[in-house]
Amino acid sequence: MIMLLILKGLGLVEYFLDYLVIANMTVLPGSAATGGQWQLQSVWVNPTVKGWAILDDVWTLLHNVMDMLAQFSTLFPLNDLSGSYTVGNNVVGFTGNLAHP
Repeated sequence: MIMLLILKGLGLVEYFLDYLVIANMTVLPGSAATGGQWQLQSVWVNPTVKGWAILDDVWTLLHNVMDMLAQFSTLFPLNDLSGSYTVGNNVVGFTGNLAHP
């Protein structure tokens, strides 16, 4: 089962590389020595349009995860309880405590 999972993962990597690497190839003219063979002309490590869309989705996912972790971290209590803390916000219309420490 682990081997199948590894093969599936490698298949996904190969699938994504199709959109992140551009390779141009030509078919050689028919002859006794080179008939019908493929010849690599150039390779560019440059995403295609779909490759950029995949990268954009990955970056958006990472940004949303980091944003969620930042918002979640505000739920943690303060570690240093030696001083007194006030919570305030200077946004117009905020009715909370506006005192500064």
